Amino acid sequence: MSQVRLERVSKVYDRATVVRGIDLTVNDKEFVVLVGPSGCGKTTILRMIAGLEQISSGVIRIGDRIVNHVSAKDRDIAMVFQNYGLYPHMTVYNNMAFGLKMRKTSNEEIHRSVTDTAEFLGIRELLQRKPRALSGGQRQRVALGRAIVRKPQVFLFDEPLSNLDAQLRVDMRAELKKLHRRLQATIIYVTHDQIEAMTMGDRIVIMKDGLIQQVGAPMEVYARPQNRFVAGFIGSPSMNFVPCTLARSDGQQSFANSGISVAVPASKAAALAAYEGKAITLGIRPEELHEATTQDPVNAVFDAIVEVVEPLGHESYIGVKAGTASLLARMSPDTRAEVGQTIRLAVKVEKLHAFDPQTEQAIC
Repeated sequence: MSQVRLERVSKVYDRATVVRGIDLTVNDKEFVVLVGPSGCGKTTILRMIAGLEQISSGVIRIGDRIVNHVSAKDRDIAMVFQNYGLYPHMTVYNNMAFGLKMRKTSNEEIHRSVTDTAEFLGIRELLQRKPRALSGGQRQRVALGRAIVRKPQVFLFDEPLSNLDAQLRVDMRAELKKLHRRLQATIIYVTHDQIEAMTMGDRIVIMKDGLIQQVGAPMEVYARPQNRFVAGFIGSPSMNFVPCTLARSDGQQSFANSGISVAVPASKAAALAAYEGKAITLGIRPEELHEATTQDPVNAVFDAIVEVVEPLGHESYIGVKAGTASLLARMSPDTRAEVGQTIRLAVKVEKLHAFDPQTEQAIC
């Protein structure tokens, strides 16, 4: 397997720039996920690495080789697509063997590779079926098998789970992680689903408008988002954002809104000093809100009116209004909150986030 490096890579269609000077290194045997909304450039990056799209500027390296002008078939990569891309007239065996036949691999080696890979993926009994006789999950395994038998330097996955139902997506996420551990493969995976990104990637690359917003381990990005976009995109449900003023009273800084006033923890006070008396955007994750008890400090508590209650069995989402701020709280399933009721909420102040309202960059 090999390292993949993108150096100032851009892609322009006519006058539209869809990838803007990307620098990214994917290390050998690493599982990296590109995630972002539709149109952010993540699939274009994957296709440029694969050689299916020509880059407009920059350098792409696979291993020690610059591949800018190397054709797709000579880059030694394997790509798994969203729509599987299986040949409908061929059996599973022949679909998996096709790439090896094109390489003039011996029949004995083809048979060994296909049967071993089918056994590994749990589809050996399907080898004589055609794709129309397979379920979505089985077709996805065949597409994986076709990639694996080639033993490429790099695996590229373009939203491979999007066509599966919810439960099968969960199962296949686990299967792909097991596959990565067993193959020790270099994998670049594209998705718009932040849950897939968080649960699968060694590192995730969050993209917007053709630019990388942040790169890091999943929990690092969750805990320390570099800007408001990343903070809102990573995490489910997404972070609450409250326009506030940074006030000071009796020597204590606080985030103040018409319905909220919560203390700034001492660990964040110095970073926020320049914003005293100015507008600031407060970020509160739904899981950092809970119904207040006598154990919660007074300066971390506020009242809110319940507008929506969404019981999910293992937890409940409570939509509330606090002054002009609308918030979503993630609570215990045994909460007694009812629509129209005023409840007292407490926030874990050490978990608060703050963003510059102009630049949208994280302050602390």
